[in-house]
Formats: sequence, C-alpha cells, structure tokens
Amino acid sequence: MSAARVATLLACLLAAGGCATAIHGPTQRIVIKSRPPGARVLILPEGRMLSTPIAVELERDRVHTLRFELDGHCRETAYLDRVSSGWALLNAEAGRLVDDVTGSAYRLIPEVVDVWLWPIDSPERSCGSAGAVPRHLPTPAPAAP
Repeated sequence: MSAARVATLLACLLAAGGCATAIHGPTQRIVIKSRPPGARVLILPEGRMLSTPIAVELERDRVHTLRFELDGHCRETAYLDRVSSGWALLNAEAGRLVDDVTGSAYRLIPEVVDVWLWPIDSPERSCGSAGAVPRHLPTPAPAAP
C-alpha cells in the first residue's frame, strides 16, 4: 500500500468520515470488451452509446445494464452489480452517511466485462430467448505442452 493511501486511511480513521469517498471516490473505471471488437454498447441507465473495447468511469451508486449489438451477431446483455466497499466498513455513522450519499460506499462488479457475440448463423448457438444456452458445449482446446 502506498504512503499516500496509508496517510489517507489514517486521516479517515481520525476524522471518522467518508473513508471510501476519500480512498476511491464516487466513480469506478470499468473495462468493456466484446469478441469480436467493435460492438456498440448501450450503457443504462445513463443512455451512453459507445464502441468496444473501451474503459469508462461509471457511478458506483447504481447497477448498470450493458446491451451489446454488432451487425451479423446475436445481441447480448451484461450487468454490473453494486456491492458494499470494504472501505465503508471503517466509517463511523457520519462517514457512512457521506459514503452512502456520494455512492462511494459501493464498488461495481465485475470490473472487466468481456462479452462473446455469436454470429447469427452460428451452429454453436441460437439468438433470442434461447440464445443464453449453447446448442452444444464447445470442446476445450488441448493444453499446450
């Protein structure tokens, strides 16, 4: 842990206010990828439309839905959930309130979203409501010697 983080942690403990806000703030960097790359991804509830691969800063205080589209491929959806940040546990009541209001009391998972977009005509998988289930499980590649 860097000296700056240790100093920040000690200051948080002494002031008993908003440790998570001081440590990592109200946003989090999330890496969004697709295979193949170049898919359009709609981030909800913000309504931002971006192209993969990309790293974005998202608010920690809410869950996010990611909708992926690429011409000739099945659409996919991924979700970012929010869970309690370990830093928020160090707070006294006043600090907990600060972290809850700013959203810093949470972290988003997963930090890297990597979505496989199947071709529409793939014999491996169908699109639509049954698209979440492969037609058959692919055989894993043999391990390298």
